[in-house]
Amino acid sequence: MGDKDSTALVDLSMPNTVENVVIPAVHLELSQDEPELNYRPKFPLPDDLNLLPRDQTVCRYCGVSYLVLSEIKQLEERIEHQSGEITNLLNQIQSKDEQIVSIEVETVKLRTQLEDVQKNEKL
Repeated sequence: MGDKDSTALVDLSMPNTVENVVIPAVHLELSQDEPELNYRPKFPLPDDLNLLPRDQTVCRYCGVSYLVLSEIKQLEERIEHQSGEITNLLNQIQSKDEQIVSIEVETVKLRTQLEDVQKNEKL
């Protein structure tokens, strides 16, 4: 991949659904040179699973490996959850921007009142 300055390594944590603990499960490489996301599981599959015949690890309906399918489903759920969080954060930003505008308008009014009071005191 590119040089060290243009590459960022990201370790993400995924909840372990069996034990309800968070474990580091994904290692991502992000590069400015290559905008693609390189996904590699952090922990290799046990040999027992790797040695299973293909007909025992694929869906008979769609042909996708259960192992890959479950990872895809987990990632889709995380994307959906994070999309909701992003929407909430954008709404909060909009609300804060509206509050800022309101405060700025109030500040202008108060400055005008202060200037009027100061002018009246000089007279």
